[in-house]
Amino acid sequence: MRTYGVKKPLEEKKDKIDTLKEDYQRYYPVDRHGQLDEWGAVIKRQAETYQKEQQDKAIQKVQDQNKYFEDLAN
Repeated sequence: MRTYGVKKPLEEKKDKIDTLKEDYQRYYPVDRHGQLDEWGAVIKRQAETYQKEQQDKAIQKVQDQNKYFEDLAN
């Protein structure tokens, strides 16, 4: 993944992050020092995306196998 531009300072995003947490939407995890972990959020998002892609591939494979089996049966 690539990013372009300049990262905004955390102070500018603090209010938006707090409202996301209050609305039960995606939030930044907190590190062991009590600070918001922006890189942890990026890594978590990438891991979730990878897991979703793998799950979708597995579902598609099963569907393809079932279709192939039905074609053979006909």
